[in-house]
Amino acid sequence: MRKLFVGIVLAILVSSAAAQSAESFPDTASYGLFPIDGSNVSGTVQLVEEEGRTRVSITLSGIESGSRWLPVLFEGTCGPDREMVEAFAPVGTFTNDPFASIDHMELSVQAVESSEYFMYIFEGDQLPSENEEGFLKIDRAVACGQLGLGANR
Repeated sequence: MRKLFVGIVLAILVSSAAAQSAESFPDTASYGLFPIDGSNVSGTVQLVEEEGRTRVSITLSGIESGSRWLPVLFEGTCGPDREMVEAFAPVGTFTNDPFASIDHMELSVQAVESSEYFMYIFEGDQLPSENEEGFLKIDRAVACGQLGLGANR
C-alpha cells in the first residue's frame, strides 16, 4: 500500500513538472525567404512569442553591408495586389548585425501558423509606391517567402 501511495505521488509530481516545463517554452516558427528573378537575396524569418507580442527576426544573405532592405508582411500567398499587414525595421539598420532586422508585431505565432501570410523583401528602406488599385507595387521585391499555411519550411 505504501509503494502504491509513493508511486501515485511521484506520478503527480512528474506530470506537474512536465506541464510547467511545456508552458515555459515560447511559441516559435521559422520560414525561408527565396530570391525573385535571380536577385541572389535569400534569408530566414524567425518568429518568437514573448510577453504577448511576437518578435520578428529577419536575416538576409546575398546582400552587402551598408545596403538597406525592407521586409513587409502581407496576407495571402506571394503575388501582386495583396493586402499589406505590416512593414518592419529595414535590414541593414540593426547596429550589431548589418544583415538582420529585429522588430515586433501584434500577430501571435499561432495566428500566423493558422493562416496564409507572406513576406516580400524590397530593395531600399522605403515602402514602394502604390499601383492604381491601391496595392504596393512589387517591382522592387527581391525575395519572397510564405509564412504559415502552405509555407515551405
